[in-house]
Amino acid sequence: MKFSSIIFDMDGTLMDSHKDIAAALNYARTSYGYDELSTKDVLPMIGNGVVHLVTEGFRGTNISIEEATARVKDYYGQNPCIHTKLYPQVKETLHQLKALHIDLHIVSNKPSELLAGVLKALNIDSYFKMLIGGDDMPKRKPHPMSVDAILAEHPCKREEVLMVGDM
Repeated sequence: MKFSSIIFDMDGTLMDSHKDIAAALNYARTSYGYDELSTKDVLPMIGNGVVHLVTEGFRGTNISIEEATARVKDYYGQNPCIHTKLYPQVKETLHQLKALHIDLHIVSNKPSELLAGVLKALNIDSYFKMLIGGDDMPKRKPHPMSVDAILAEHPCKREEVLMVGDM
């Protein structure tokens, strides 16, 4: 079967970013006087978007989730790739797929304002035609709305699209 488009998740699929995400959450926690959480404790909170991360990370406190989310986003936006690394062979694979004229896209629950910066910091931003973040659609992945948006911009048959993710 030939695929004309591949849609990738980011975190946990193309890159290991959990340490930087944990650092952003812990920055917000310590700014309110709370202890840091271990990376091991933060890991299960990752993958369903920043609001979920913050809600879980501040469970049992009276901290405003909206305010804490802003702190996490601000910190992460300034420090997206201190520890984040591409998984082995990701860049080479993206290069080979692009050489095969396969359209590459990203659908992530990471806020859209942070997507481009992370991809640029990892020097893989030029491989992707379309980026959809967790706040770009009324419903986040795994809802098919993001895939539908990509197909509307880059028409092809659904059976020619491969979705690659870790969850």
